[in-house]
Amino acid sequence: MVSGIECAGLALATLPLFIEAGKVYASGTEALADIMIASRRDQKLENFYEQFWWETVELSQKLKQIINALPNLTPARKVELATAANLEHWTLNDDVKAALQTYFADDNDFNTFERVVTKLVSLLGQLVKDSTIHISTKDADQVEMYSKLKQFASDRESQQTTSRFRERLAFWKKEKHREKCLKELQLWNKRLGRLIQKAPSGVLATTTTTQSNATTQVGLKLRGIPSIRLRQLSQLLYRTLSLYWDCCTVRHEAKVCLKLHDEGSTNYDESAEFSFLVSYDLKKQNQCTWQEGYVIVRSGCPNTIDDREELAKICDAFQTTLSNQQLRLLVEDLNSCQKLWRLRSQPRSLQILDRIPATSLDSLIRGRTNISLRNKRRLALILSHSLLQYHDSEWLSSEWGKRHISFLYSAQDTPDLERPYLSTCFDKCHTAAKPDLTRFHRNPSILALGILLIEIELGKPIEQYRIATDDVNVNTDMIVADRIALSMNQCSEPYRQAIRACLDVPWVSAGRKVSLEDEDTRDGLYRSVICPLEKELEYMFPKP
Repeated sequence: MVSGIECAGLALATLPLFIEAGKVYASGTEALADIMIASRRDQKLENFYEQFWWETVELSQKLKQIINALPNLTPARKVELATAANLEHWTLNDDVKAALQTYFADDNDFNTFERVVTKLVSLLGQLVKDSTIHISTKDADQVEMYSKLKQFASDRESQQTTSRFRERLAFWKKEKHREKCLKELQLWNKRLGRLIQKAPSGVLATTTTTQSNATTQVGLKLRGIPSIRLRQLSQLLYRTLSLYWDCCTVRHEAKVCLKLHDEGSTNYDESAEFSFLVSYDLKKQNQCTWQEGYVIVRSGCPNTIDDREELAKICDAFQTTLSNQQLRLLVEDLNSCQKLWRLRSQPRSLQILDRIPATSLDSLIRGRTNISLRNKRRLALILSHSLLQYHDSEWLSSEWGKRHISFLYSAQDTPDLERPYLSTCFDKCHTAAKPDLTRFHRNPSILALGILLIEIELGKPIEQYRIATDDVNVNTDMIVADRIALSMNQCSEPYRQAIRACLDVPWVSAGRKVSLEDEDTRDGLYRSVICPLEKELEYMFPKP
């Protein structure tokens, strides 16, 4: 019988290729197009690849976390084990076994570890069976399975399997079998995680790994929770522009880009920048067009920019033709006195097709638009961040959803999914809505985000998931969303966690008001929703 230690080494030797193959398919690249043209349209299959890829990443991290904490091994030895360049480092040396026994301290835990990793490798074997590595679902012979997978690992090291392995991905068409294997893979992965947490050395390893990876895993510790100042500056922007928007019979429509102009920054003590579009009439051509621009919002300190002109109303900015320019504005707040300035223009950076009207997220979802996995995850993250900036404020004091989010068409005649917009006319009159105590959810905006995450992932509006017994009332969508979330087994674990957090708001104690003005609410939203989405996006589509 092959030992769990040998299986742990085998897992590390084979996981890199599984991870890369899953990433290739999930990212929508064309590497597998020729052999999977029919399957690539299968949403369930795509979700499976995504989840399988994530589970292999999680398993790889857990095994390497154990390696980093193994006692009595030199750093060089740990590198040999972690890279698994040679399986003999695991299979022929007693030092690894001794270190693992010390790590777990308890013989039962050590034996359980061997059982868990053996089961995990068995499941991986079932998920990659083919004519070369044939392991049937009924095959309980671990020695035979180990031998075949070891040969596969050897072929990988000699660069003989990469292309053939990708070609063999086509076998994943037996839905019931792969779902069964995937659920078991998730289960045993979690069991391994619990073993690590239980081990005396594992607690230290978890802390050390978390600290050492603070800057490599999406920089979550480094970036931290976005400052409340960004929210305050966005509200200052709205209040100021509403004073300058009364200039025409029909108020100009503005579209504020939900993707931050200075994405990734957390320093908003004095100023912030927002990208926007504003509509204005071309009187000679009798048509309406969108003017690109961005606005700097500055509060509490004098501006040092000399090239500027104070505006009395927003229309003053359109006295000259700006078709090829980017309008630049400055909102300045000094001693509670707000002023609007026009700054020197810059060349236009967006290629927008005015002849094609903007389309809403609702229209894209109902039209079954094919949205790539990367764009789905990117959009989910942008909308989650926007909750901290705009919601429960003048921007969106009432409910919001897929109908409020729009996209403009680029020069390629396709909607620019990288830049979702929120429309506004900067109306002055806003009355705070009274809380509806018949609602089950304590914050409609957070609930709406959870529903949006479901709709983006599944590509259908939530209304289509209602059943005949559903009463249509203020709680219908929440009930339907909760029902759907429980059945999203093929969705990745971090994405499911984010959805669940939006529906349950578990970080706020029962009976307490949930407001985005509250620091604890924002903190919980960031850690429970935004962080999992950021982490997954970084793993799946790392920046070069």
